[in-house]
Amino acid sequence: MANPTDFEHFLDRLSARRTDREKGKNFVVAQPEYVPAMVGFALDSSQARRQAISAWIMELYFLERLESLTPSLPQLLTTLPAVQNESVRRPMSKLLYYFYKKHPNRFDPPQKEQLIALAFDWLLAPAKVATQNFAIKTLYLLRQEAPWILPELQALIKKQWPTASPGFKTAGREILP
Repeated sequence: MANPTDFEHFLDRLSARRTDREKGKNFVVAQPEYVPAMVGFALDSSQARRQAISAWIMELYFLERLESLTPSLPQLLTTLPAVQNESVRRPMSKLLYYFYKKHPNRFDPPQKEQLIALAFDWLLAPAKVATQNFAIKTLYLLRQEAPWILPELQALIKKQWPTASPGFKTAGREILP
């Protein structure tokens, strides 16, 4: 059984550099028993530095093996609404978008509702462009599940359009009629 403290000490030696993120991903690839610790630290808002580094490692790890995100999905959907760290929200919004895009059937109806609420929260709260773009893309995919999403999403994009960043407008153009 992996000791979360070992993973914690490993995280403390890493930085935000891409090479360190890759090192973290490779560590978890070689020792998948640390996946729960990685996910736990990525969702633990009490340790901002470790949280961000874990989230960046998670992004790299799970993007290469999306199907293995399934066991962590309930924990992500339950915990992410409380996460305020933008360095965590961006990789999580990206992971959830790609995971839903590839495996929509892995979400049960309540989880789809949680994902919809989370994506709208990320659009309504102050967030960086990447998080908002992935939220827009996720909601656009989910429009098939809940027809009310598209008109609400379009209205929200139109409302934010006058002050939106160029990146937000690029994502919004794909949605607006």
